[in-house]
Amino acid sequence: MSSHTPPTSNRSGQQTLFDAAVSRDVRRFPKGVVLRHEPTNERLETFILGNTLITYVMINFSEAWDLVGEYGSLQKYLSPWQVPIICGAEEDEKVGNRTRWQIRRLLERAEPAIYIPDAGKVYFDKRAELEHQSEELVERQKEGLREYRMRVDWLLAEIQENGWEINLLPLAKAHRPWHLDIMMPWYEEHGFEDFAFYTRQYCNEGNNINLLRRNMGHFIDAADPRNIFVIARLGRTHLKSFSPRVTGASGIKQFYSKIDYNVDEFTAFKADIERNVLSVNTELEGI
Repeated sequence: MSSHTPPTSNRSGQQTLFDAAVSRDVRRFPKGVVLRHEPTNERLETFILGNTLITYVMINFSEAWDLVGEYGSLQKYLSPWQVPIICGAEEDEKVGNRTRWQIRRLLERAEPAIYIPDAGKVYFDKRAELEHQSEELVERQKEGLREYRMRVDWLLAEIQENGWEINLLPLAKAHRPWHLDIMMPWYEEHGFEDFAFYTRQYCNEGNNINLLRRNMGHFIDAADPRNIFVIARLGRTHLKSFSPRVTGASGIKQFYSKIDYNVDEFTAFKADIERNVLSVNTELEGI
């Protein structure tokens, strides 16, 4: 996902076939359909756990923190072949109050995993998109971009120093052309080629899909990413309208509305999205 190859796991003892498969999948970009875990939904939990169709499971940072506190590690909670994608993008208050100690504490108990870090308040705002941005807003967003870069730089150093089997998937933390002017040298410095794109904010004030496509297009034109993983989008129509660079998608709404925990329906839905919309081949490989 970047020029930084994740280190070998600290796990001791002989590696099982499941361990080897998980290590392989952690290093891969999570292509295809990914369901988001919800801790209060027992039906969803039952559907995800033990489901051989599901390799990657998205878990918000706060929920992963609670699961690690209860089970000791995410590996003791998920099935042996499943890889957690820990998403740091949550409500502003949670992201703003998240400490480095908490991140370090979680990651050392969550590996092997993919981690999507977040920091800094830089996101789509409909009024700012349609009107002239104030100098104050621009300065706040510049500070948010700086905070994100500092957080990721620190994380990469921590992963290397501690030997965690954590693959970092950076956010496309740039929604306007001037954001890209700031971020592109840093992306290039780290050799980032794969990115996550957080789309939830484009639903906060109506469904601003056209602005989402436009801003994603700006990012793709500038960064020329190999793969993009969209967060909070699983709808066929929206995914079909995105760039072919979007090869992974996570969400839950379409699962609820179309599948209703039916394995056969989920199999058909997943196959359709992956083969006909995302244009990726994610058929299960033998373990």
